[in-house]
Amino acid sequence: MEVLLAIVLEVLWWLLEIALEILLQMIGALLVDLLGHRFNKSSSKVAAVRPWVAALGYLIAGGLIGALSLLFFPVSFIKLEWLRWLNLALTPLAAGLMLAWVGSWRRQHDKSVIRLESFFYGAAFALAMTLVRFLGATQAI
Repeated sequence: MEVLLAIVLEVLWWLLEIALEILLQMIGALLVDLLGHRFNKSSSKVAAVRPWVAALGYLIAGGLIGALSLLFFPVSFIKLEWLRWLNLALTPLAAGLMLAWVGSWRRQHDKSVIRLESFFYGAAFALAMTLVRFLGATQAI
């Protein structure tokens, strides 16, 4: 019984570690999303940007936010190497889905939508942020 409890607690701890990294990604994405809406209101040229330029911009923004996050959280929340790799795969998917949902909600409520609020651009942003954190964060021991 004690062994089963220890296994359950360990798995819960792993889930918490991943949840903290995902939460950090979501906060970064939502901050960029808010800035994107603020910028979109002040410039009519935003919609004219080519899709590949927008994708590159979101990759750069994700990398910059990832680097900024390392100033505040220099140690990865995730201790195990294989979980860090799993996080590198899952977090961009989760962020892309969340931002696509935000875009869908905004469309349903007749609000303006920016490109970040789609799966592709949201996942690209989160991939860059996750990759920078993956490469730059020191591992907790």
